[in-house]
Amino acid sequence: QEVLKNISVTANRKMAGWLQGHLSIAYAGRMPTATELYGFYLFNAQDGYDYLGNPSLKPEQSLQGEFRLQAQGKKARVSTTVFYHHIRNYISGSIDPSFSTMTIGAHGVKKFSALSYAELSGVEVSLLLKPLAALDIVSTLRYTQGKDNTGDPLPMIAPLKNINTVRYQFRYFFIQGETETAAAQNKVSHKYGEDPTPGYFLLHLRSGFPFHLMGKKTDLQYGVENLLDKNYHEHLDWGNVKRPGRNVYLMLKWFF
Repeated sequence: QEVLKNISVTANRKMAGWLQGHLSIAYAGRMPTATELYGFYLFNAQDGYDYLGNPSLKPEQSLQGEFRLQAQGKKARVSTTVFYHHIRNYISGSIDPSFSTMTIGAHGVKKFSALSYAELSGVEVSLLLKPLAALDIVSTLRYTQGKDNTGDPLPMIAPLKNINTVRYQFRYFFIQGETETAAAQNKVSHKYGEDPTPGYFLLHLRSGFPFHLMGKKTDLQYGVENLLDKNYHEHLDWGNVKRPGRNVYLMLKWFF
């Protein structure tokens, strides 16, 4: 019988009228899933291996820390967050050559096991500007890295990503432009079947306005996503399946 312990402590402090700090420290446990405990030749399309469970797995134990600093002005807000997770008994799949595959075409068989520890760390920065009452500019930047106890990269870690949004509101009508940029991800886990992912740049345009239809409030929204028709996929897309190219959407919301 296992008893999971989840403890967290949070502190907030206003350092000045425009500057505020936030500190959070937590300890959390996670029980292995039924798949990790009792899975029997479950094929994982992400890395191409059959997986076997391990009933002797112990719960993961994570020590987490996060610090956020936020500056607020009349027409701007900047927030920076850094975080770190130290995970003991990190559960992952390791190749077991003593078993034969059951799925046709599988690369081999992996059995769930626990590494002594793994680490996750990263930073997120967000910026909000409002130079005019009708104009909003929002930018976010996020980066995460992970490694196991041997120093190898953890799988399924997204690369550096930046999203910028400019929105202009003219009475009831709005128009919005977005850019989405992702760096190449070359810190990949080859033992989990990952391969590098190239970076990409996307441009989206959106617009819309409300009106009344049959006496009911109605919202019409439309736009073009991936305006430049970029051929790309994100690092977390299994099998390197491509995302949609240029696409146009039209959405009608009728409230009644």
